[in-house]
Amino acid sequence: MRGALLFGICACAMGAERYDVVAYGGTAAGVATAVSAAREGASVVLLEPGKRLGGMMSGGLGETDFGKKAAIGGMAREFFRRVGAHYGTARYGNDVSWYFEPHVAEAVFREMLGEAKVRVVFGARLKERGGVEKRGARIVSIAMED
Repeated sequence: MRGALLFGICACAMGAERYDVVAYGGTAAGVATAVSAAREGASVVLLEPGKRLGGMMSGGLGETDFGKKAAIGGMAREFFRRVGAHYGTARYGNDVSWYFEPHVAEAVFREMLGEAKVRVVFGARLKERGGVEKRGARIVSIAMED
């Protein structure tokens, strides 16, 4: 399973643009990373090697496994509330929806990224060899295949 790789709080440039945070991978974890950093005031770019956002959640896993619903909070709860708003579940006395269609999940992720003003770049594949330059433990630059 591919998650998000966070390139940390660093000054990274794409062309003439610079970002405080670069998140690699548009999975649910990558979206949460990017949105969280942007909400804290960082300039953020999310690099997704493919063409879609959400990973498994927008790839067909539309039924949520949960033990205690009350234990689900934070950004995950926000996602399920937004899905619930899409389906209008509040009229049934519930503000969340635990079941959703893949396109709805991706739309919710895109909405969250847009509101947080996160730039998303699709088709951004990290070079396999030499794609990451480090100085000590700090990543100072990344190179994409294109």
